[in-house]
Amino acid sequence: MASIRAAERPTSEPVQKALQLATREFDRWLRNDERSAVALRVLGTAAQQRERLLARVRAVIEHERPAAATCQWISENIGAWAPLELLFPVCDHVNTPGISGELALHRKTLVERVYGHVLADSGDFEITYALLHADAQRMELEIAAGRALCALFDDNEANDSFWVEEMRAMQLAMAEYLHRHAIGLKPVLTDAQLTNYTGRIGRIHRSLRERYAPMPLHVQRALAATSA
Repeated sequence: MASIRAAERPTSEPVQKALQLATREFDRWLRNDERSAVALRVLGTAAQQRERLLARVRAVIEHERPAAATCQWISENIGAWAPLELLFPVCDHVNTPGISGELALHRKTLVERVYGHVLADSGDFEITYALLHADAQRMELEIAAGRALCALFDDNEANDSFWVEEMRAMQLAMAEYLHRHAIGLKPVLTDAQLTNYTGRIGRIHRSLRERYAPMPLHVQRALAATSA
């Protein structure tokens, strides 16, 4: 992973800028039926979805450590989105190592084995499919919005968020590995690749923690003494 620059909390109208970026991503999502139609049918109207997203963005950007909160928000969404994206793919991910494109064909079995708790609550496969698909679309929107917010925390708005796509690809491959294991299919990803991805994801998290960690008190004092 490339070295990561130090970053500071945005100081120029960060909330307003964040809401503008999130609104732009929401409008793109809304215009694409493949990304939004099920979520709009199951989770609420466009206005409700927009307000839900903007409320989440406000919470992140007003956090004591907004950059760290944004990275955590993105990472959590990717981890939960990847297993569902394999069942309800927006694209075939043909260029992603470890992805077969076959798991949508095993959706019923995977829902029984992996998402049985959702099926038990709904009592119906089609309802369960809709709930899971809608959640995948909602999280995909939040990932896009979170990635857009990364520009607020980089010098000159460089939007150094290459790690997001890297993590998406690895989480998809690892989710496929686990799904295939759950239903007894031969894995596409080797054990060595799985270990490698696990290590790389850990390094990304460590790098992000270092990048957005609060400045130690002794460093703050040293800088203050230098500028005095």
